[in-house]
Amino acid sequence: MNILSYAVTASLMAGFSSLAAVADDPVQVLHSWGSNQYGLEDIPADLETAIQESRIVQMTDSGASRHVGVVLEDGRIFMWGHNNEGQCDSPDDVGTTFDPVASLATGLEHTIALMEDGRVVCWGVNYDFECDVPIATLEAMPPVVAVVAGDRFSACYLEDGNIVAWGMNADLFPGYIETSLSVWNVIEEFEKNPGGDPPPWEVNAVTKIAAGDTAIFVGFDTGVVWLWGNFNGGPGAIDQVPQAGGSSAP
Repeated sequence: MNILSYAVTASLMAGFSSLAAVADDPVQVLHSWGSNQYGLEDIPADLETAIQESRIVQMTDSGASRHVGVVLEDGRIFMWGHNNEGQCDSPDDVGTTFDPVASLATGLEHTIALMEDGRVVCWGVNYDFECDVPIATLEAMPPVVAVVAGDRFSACYLEDGNIVAWGMNADLFPGYIETSLSVWNVIEEFEKNPGGDPPPWEVNAVTKIAAGDTAIFVGFDTGVVWLWGNFNGGPGAIDQVPQAGGSSAP
């Protein structure tokens, strides 16, 4: 038996809720447990039926979220949990077999989706411009390969190593160029690291991008994780997270 993913952990005063799916069972089953303060355990009945037709390929995972989403193999999405700002109400046709989603990310009260045709779509709260997708900027750049969401910001990772971030915390990241927008390249930022020689990693060595409340994390196939944003080191800080066993990046 293989667990597909650990989907959501919403930190609450009353506890937390967790969700997981068993990936290799003949019949796919969702399991949820913990606090249900925001309805995270209330798995939609139509999703239970849908996963017997098309299997789950992604569950959102965010400590900031009080809502959760899943992506099915056929591009459909299902969302539930806290919906005070419409963060679970995807735009018409988004996340259907006619307009399939490739991946999702959930912030505190907003959602960002990477569509299979390469578009980026956001919905939910927009007080800090976290749903104002910089369409013109993205259209002029290489394709988006991943999306993430922090507390009040959204970000994309592009196939050439660029990261585009927008929303409340965009000014915490390198390459801040205008109100609520930041564009920078992870390899170029590595080369600015004052701690030593430029690292030898290539763009295609990036294996994972994730977001915390006010930070973006980039993981490499060497096991090294780098972060940008407000995380101990302060706004704009670049740091290295120790690897297992206590060693850290060179």
